[in-house]
Amino acid sequence: MKGKPSPKADFLARWLPSTRVSWKSKGIENQSLKYLPYAMNMSFPIDMSQYKNIMFSTRIPEKNIDRIQRGPQETRHALVLYCGRFYKVELFDSNWNVKSQDEIFADFQAIQADGDARGFNDESICPLSSAERDFWAETRELLVKNGNKEALDDVDHSMICFTLDNYAYEDAGGCCSETYSGPAANRWHDKSIQVVMGKCALPGVNFEHAWGDGAAVLSYMNKINHYIEETLNDKSCILTPNFTTDKVSTIDEIEFSLTPEIKSRIKQAEKEHDERWNSAKETQDIFKHPLNRNWMLSKKLGADGFTQLGLMIAGTKFYGHPVSAYESASLSSFKHGRTECIRPCTAEGQAAARIYINEDMSKVENKKKLAAAIRVAIKRHNKQTKECLGGNGWDRHIFGMRDQAKKNKLADHEVFNSETFQGLFEFPLSTSTLNSDAVSLGAFAPVVPGGFGLGYIVYPDWLGVSISGFKDEGADVHAFRTLLLKVFEDMMDAVEAE
Repeated sequence: MKGKPSPKADFLARWLPSTRVSWKSKGIENQSLKYLPYAMNMSFPIDMSQYKNIMFSTRIPEKNIDRIQRGPQETRHALVLYCGRFYKVELFDSNWNVKSQDEIFADFQAIQADGDARGFNDESICPLSSAERDFWAETRELLVKNGNKEALDDVDHSMICFTLDNYAYEDAGGCCSETYSGPAANRWHDKSIQVVMGKCALPGVNFEHAWGDGAAVLSYMNKINHYIEETLNDKSCILTPNFTTDKVSTIDEIEFSLTPEIKSRIKQAEKEHDERWNSAKETQDIFKHPLNRNWMLSKKLGADGFTQLGLMIAGTKFYGHPVSAYESASLSSFKHGRTECIRPCTAEGQAAARIYINEDMSKVENKKKLAAAIRVAIKRHNKQTKECLGGNGWDRHIFGMRDQAKKNKLADHEVFNSETFQGLFEFPLSTSTLNSDAVSLGAFAPVVPGGFGLGYIVYPDWLGVSISGFKDEGADVHAFRTLLLKVFEDMMDAVEAE
């Protein structure tokens, strides 16, 4: 060891072995020692069970409950969607050598030429993956009965799905909007990961949530981003805007046999999805704000706590009363851990909201009062976040008890049927963040009628927020955006007045 160990490392080095011995004497086998090297570096191993589903994985629709299916490891192809058609692109040769860049490029180039020449497929089965799940399960059974099992296997067993649009996105915000939903006839939402890209070459990643959580997907995106940067820097990437190839490619389209009933169901699914998506697309709003992580650090404010407090104050003012807000905490430090709900709407946060809403913010004394309340609320948020990351939240615990009671045919406790308890699980503000240099923005749809989907990222020099909602349900995205911008500005002003 170089130099004197820190007090924390010294404490761990002394405490863990003695704890192991004392606990083992009581018949408890403690594995603390093997984690000592991680703990001394303030890092900890995480559960990797979700990572196997990044590739080859698909959500299969079935009546009442879907299932996650992993394709055979000998699969060599990726799935490519273009103009509503499904194509197979082999990524390995017969000896499991990765095909060259120009060979794969030639395949994609041929797919684009084929789609452009034939036009959009008006009978694409893509919309079915966006339909109500039991409806999709019934239609899938019809597809199998009509001789499409092998074609569906080619789709389901593919390593990953690349979805190519025949139009360009205006900017990163447009890419974000197209990625989180997009036209039903050229999306396949059942694949674990779907890389969406327009002619502008801006890529987005859409992931099906049943198999895993943001931490696993973020790891995938970080690795891809690192690889791209590495190949560009060492010039091993031959794909440039003017790149051409003389490689010859053979189109391998996955085709489906459709009956009139299946075609009718496809049209129904497409109509329902696109009407809903167009409504959300028209009202989605994405903005960047000069508020940033560096400013927060200079004021000794937690970035996530500050941002969440701003979202919650805006939500309280928009709805006229406090509302439940969802923010997930990863439980990947536990075996098979998924998420816990942090619940940013705290008593301390509401105290700050009341000051902001009820007091005259033009007065210096009220600004200072708000600044003090902001610090108290952020401190509480940070404490709550740490508790959830450590497995000490209560949402999943309550879920576990209710689930076990149901399996043992026990009646629900009366508290679970109370109006207050039911309201706890309605989330008008559903939030999510994935901070990484590999990610520009993130977005998702609201989870309750009249609610907002709020994706945000806090970078060193800017903050970005994606807001989605359905105005016909009362979620006026543009009004919320205006409100949120004002809240952020007033919070910054209050802190500056300390």
